[in-house]
Amino acid sequence: MKPFSFVHAADLHLGYSQYGLEARREDFNKVFQELADTTIELKPDFMIIAGDLFHQASIKHHTRRVYRKFQSSSRSWGSSSDS
Repeated sequence: MKPFSFVHAADLHLGYSQYGLEARREDFNKVFQELADTTIELKPDFMIIAGDLFHQASIKHHTRRVYRKFQSSSRSWGSSSDS
């Protein structure tokens, strides 16, 4: 069996303004961006996001923008062959 690498994250709750504070929503987005940057840098074979990616089913524009930035950046890591 060939070894593989992966990143696991859970319950990210993008868009959550904990305690009604906008600063907490920004904290969630900042940590997600750090996770995204590190994952793209590591180029794992795959990534698992368990639990809630978004805090609400109705995703606000600014939250969707944060996710789409990761989505567009992450597409390139799966297409390169480093082996």
